[in-house]
Amino acid sequence: MKKLIPIIALCTNLIVLTIAQAQSVTNGPSVDLLKTAPVSGGLVVHAGAMDAGFAVAAAQAGPWVVAVIPANSVSASAIRAEIDKRGVSGQVTILDGLAGGSDGGMPFVANSVTVLAVDSDALG
Repeated sequence: MKKLIPIIALCTNLIVLTIAQAQSVTNGPSVDLLKTAPVSGGLVVHAGAMDAGFAVAAAQAGPWVVAVIPANSVSASAIRAEIDKRGVSGQVTILDGLAGGSDGGMPFVANSVTVLAVDSDALG
């Protein structure tokens, strides 16, 4: 089981979402939460991403910057291609050096992450 504690320890006011692949990522409850959240923007981290759907939808839902930690290197390539195709490169960043998990910690300063979205398939 992967450790999520380092991410959570960096965030005091944090919205945590779990995303099921079966859910519609463009109009699903996770994206709706971003649109109605008590904060109007910030940093969304999508851990264990299998595709770019949620990241693209989050970037288009408001003033959110999205950092994607892919589930693996194959997902990273596909996610990068989709982000480029959808025109949100720059607003959405791929942290493919962390794909598949890492013991090196997360590259975020304390209290910088507003939303942590975890792909439920990545939880195992």
